Amino acid sequence: MFGVGWRKSPFRPDRSAVTEVITTRAIFAVPMARRYLLGSCLSWLGNGLVMGLFVIYLHSVRHFSYTQADLVLSLQAMFSLIFGFLSGHFIDRFGPKPILLIGILVTSIATIGFGHVGSVVSASIAAIGLALGGALTWPSGSTMLARFVPESHRQQLFGLNFFFLNLGLGLGTLVSASVVSESSPSTFELLYLVDGLSFLLFFAVVWTLKVPVEIDHRSAAEQAEKPGSYREVFAERRIRRLLFAVLLLFTASYGSLEAGFSAFVHGVGHQSVRAIGPIFAANTFAIVVGQLLVLRRMQGKRRTMLMQVVALLWALCWLLVALGPGLTRPLGLVCFLAGSVVFALGETIWSPIVPSIMNAVAPPHLRGRFNALSTMLFGSSALIAPLIAGPMLDSRFARVWPLVLVIVLVVGALLIGGVRHQLTSSEDGISSP
Repeated sequence: MFGVGWRKSPFRPDRSAVTEVITTRAIFAVPMARRYLLGSCLSWLGNGLVMGLFVIYLHSVRHFSYTQADLVLSLQAMFSLIFGFLSGHFIDRFGPKPILLIGILVTSIATIGFGHVGSVVSASIAAIGLALGGALTWPSGSTMLARFVPESHRQQLFGLNFFFLNLGLGLGTLVSASVVSESSPSTFELLYLVDGLSFLLFFAVVWTLKVPVEIDHRSAAEQAEKPGSYREVFAERRIRRLLFAVLLLFTASYGSLEAGFSAFVHGVGHQSVRAIGPIFAANTFAIVVGQLLVLRRMQGKRRTMLMQVVALLWALCWLLVALGPGLTRPLGLVCFLAGSVVFALGETIWSPIVPSIMNAVAPPHLRGRFNALSTMLFGSSALIAPLIAGPMLDSRFARVWPLVLVIVLVVGALLIGGVRHQLTSSEDGISSP
């Protein structure tokens, strides 16, 4: 089905536009980009060890209720928003490299600490540390990548970054599945320790990178009139609409995946904790297998149209998840695995699009703020999604939760259609004639 969809006329490139084909080899020819990608992969290998275990760890090992665990997750998301605004300002002021280095160190310390939490208070403190680290790391990393290559190469570079991210995650989840045990809290502590130490490897790589300086070509009068602020970012109506649509899609995808997917599979779908690792591994390896192929097929196609395709794929994922608990345990596991793979197909399209659009509409002096907004949208979804997932999973309406996400995705897809006509052809992924 997915392959046939690509051949339908709405997804074909604009024949009146000239599209430069950017190869993977062209991206790897840039030494700094190549080094960043490999260092990031090592870091995410460690993160894969604890992928999807946040809520299960707090609920099954530290004996939090699902609502308490999701409230900790919401607290992390709330502080991500607060720190995100500051992060964008600091990146535009001091450059992405020093901010990224600080973010990596903070994340490392907070991750190790999270493996030893014993109460809601200590878990909340660790979560705030993770929020600060993520708020500094994500936008500074995206800003750094945008500087390594010209605009025409960014979509491919962001896609490759996501490829290596998931390669690391996939390997980490396989190791995690063979080690983690609900009856042994020390296994969780070990995984969080290794994850925290893996960030130090990434720190060493980033320390060696030379980041190009982006020049502000505006006149002195223009720079004095608009020195850089979030007010400039939100001044355009099309940007506000784009951000709201992306927020809805984030909430019904990544936010909900973190807030409730593992808990739904374990608590409602009656799967063992050890099944979580293979399910996430199927997701990550589907991305590894499909990302490079999808990247090539995406070139010259409208990003807004592809975002709508992603919304439909994610809606299909949640329908499969909703079907799982009504089947036998083995067939339910098949549904969860299939949903994970379908979600991955959507991710291979989504991951290069959002940072590419953000950096396409961002002027140089606001690039850090635009990338910080991407992180804040992700954080906002992580704030909203647990408020939906936690109460529903603790109630008799638990099985309806995935269907609510389908509705949110359909609304987001409709909003994206309205944004399409407000973007230029270049911003929407179609090269100028």
